[in-house]
Amino acid sequence: MLTLTKTEVSMDEYLALEFPAKTKSEYIAGEIIPMPYTSENHGKIATNLAVNLGICLKKLPFQMFIADRMLLVEATGNIFYPDLMIVAEPPASKQVSANMTATLNPVVLIEILSESNSENDLLTKLWDYKKIPTLQQYLIFWQTRPQVDTYTRLGTSDDWLNSVFTPQNPDFKILNCPISLNDIYEKVNLKT
Repeated sequence: MLTLTKTEVSMDEYLALEFPAKTKSEYIAGEIIPMPYTSENHGKIATNLAVNLGICLKKLPFQMFIADRMLLVEATGNIFYPDLMIVAEPPASKQVSANMTATLNPVVLIEILSESNSENDLLTKLWDYKKIPTLQQYLIFWQTRPQVDTYTRLGTSDDWLNSVFTPQNPDFKILNCPISLNDIYEKVNLKT
C-alpha cells in the first residue's frame, strides 16, 4: 500500500516553483495546492461578474483583477489566486520574489465554488481573508445553484455580516454596485 506524506515547503521554495509553472498553485500553511480545473459554468459566472462590475466600477477609484493576480495574506503568509479581486487605488503590493509581486489590499474578494475546492473556499479562505484589514466583502458564488454567500465587514471592526442571496432574494450590492443573481447566472447551465 502506498502512503503519501505531506511535505512542507518554504514560501521561497514555492515561489521558485510558481513563477515558471504552466499552471498556478496556491500556498497554504506550507503546502502547495494546485488550482482546480474550471468548468464552463465557472467561466460564465466569472465573465458575468466582470462585465457587471466593470461597467459600475469604470469611473470609480478601483481596479479589478480576474483569477490571475496573486494575493498575499500577510497575517498568515498564505498565497491565493482569487477568482476576482477588487482593489482600491492605489494598489498596494509586495515583491515576493525577483519576478513576482502579490497584492496586499483587496476590498472585495470573490470565489466561485467547485466540488474540488469548496472546503478550501468555505473554510480556509474565509478564515484567512477576514484577516486582511482592507477587505470589506468576501463573496462565494455557487456553480450548482443560483446562490451567493456574502460576508460583509461591519465598519472597521472584525465583525462580519453573513447574508445569503437566492432567486427569492436576488438583489445585492458589491461595493456600491447593484447586482442581481439573474444577471450573474445568465446562460449558466445549473444542475437539476
